[in-house]
Amino acid sequence: MLSSSAPLSLPARMSSAPSGKPPKRTPMYDLHVKKGGKMIEFCGWSMPVQFEGMGVLKEIELCRKGAAIFDISHMGQIWIYGPGRSKFIEHVTTVDTDMEVGNIRYAVITDANGGALDDSMLCRQPDHLCLVVNAACYDGDIAHLRREARDWPNVVLRECYDTHGMFIIQGPRAEEVVSRFLSAADAATLARTPFMNRISVTLCGVDGVTMSRSGYTGEDGFEISAPRKEISRIVETLSNAPGCGLAGLGARDTLRLEAALTLYGNDMSREINFLEAGQSWALSKRRREEGGFIGAGEILRQLREGVKRKRVGLVIQGAPARDHTPLFDPKDPKKQIGVITSGGPSPTAGLNIGLGLVPTPYAKVGDTLLAQVRGKMLNAKIVKMPFVPHHYKKF
Repeated sequence: MLSSSAPLSLPARMSSAPSGKPPKRTPMYDLHVKKGGKMIEFCGWSMPVQFEGMGVLKEIELCRKGAAIFDISHMGQIWIYGPGRSKFIEHVTTVDTDMEVGNIRYAVITDANGGALDDSMLCRQPDHLCLVVNAACYDGDIAHLRREARDWPNVVLRECYDTHGMFIIQGPRAEEVVSRFLSAADAATLARTPFMNRISVTLCGVDGVTMSRSGYTGEDGFEISAPRKEISRIVETLSNAPGCGLAGLGARDTLRLEAALTLYGNDMSREINFLEAGQSWALSKRRREEGGFIGAGEILRQLREGVKRKRVGLVIQGAPARDHTPLFDPKDPKKQIGVITSGGPSPTAGLNIGLGLVPTPYAKVGDTLLAQVRGKMLNAKIVKMPFVPHHYKKF
């Protein structure tokens, strides 16, 4: 069970230590300060970790029972234009671009060894592809894409930080809240839009808004891109609706972990490829047969032969086990066999949970490993994921 003496704490990866440069501000910065956001530096941006009068626990509950809004304007939007855009994206990522306008797919940007430079979401728009990447990886991603694009003269990359911002609204009341501020026609279209699809709407009187039925909490909800100059007003309007409010990075990370969703830099990286991270579903049959993406040789070899390491879900008895906690063989407690890549308490499940990376022979659901927490060996049982059920809207 969840230890009562183990309150939620800010993960080490969300350090507020200064980078030496003034942090960048999202278009919602002033709103965060106005609403009592506790601001920290995160990936070079000033971001709210939690809000006054709420706190991480209440913000998690708000997302699971109502609707919570998270600023994700620090994440990068890259729009790809030109007649060669689909082939180019299939060269630099694992995605299959054989998709309809409005469809969204998960895409891993791979290196020559099959490692993950980043994971991202790709949406097909009528005249371009929209790639959403992680803030911590943005500079490396855009430099990599521009280098590769030198061989694709009919491809144009557009960076969107100066023109657009993004936020997500997540929770069982997300559709209800957003629909209040849509036309009847847009609300009806939204109600018919399934998970991993995007539509264009007029929201709070603002044109040029796109809504993707997606997110990273396990709840139903939307990732919304809007003109930078209007996005703060939209967010404030939505957040004042009954059952809705603002939430910060602390809640978002715990919600993500409860849903057993991977975090780039922890659960997947250049050293942990997407197959080892349990994301083999992201590679379509055609891409498995044809390859053609950077690092395909190594990835396809591992698909044929099987991976040597696997991501597992863990429930830890006695105390929370944080990122980098070593895992040991219960038959030989001095033999380290793996590591917890993401870990912490789950308020929703009432358990201490974690995602671990272990050799494939140790990755059997129901088996118990040992986690070394503050010098003590604690039982860490391998369980099915997710820890909290997903509530995606599918038809």
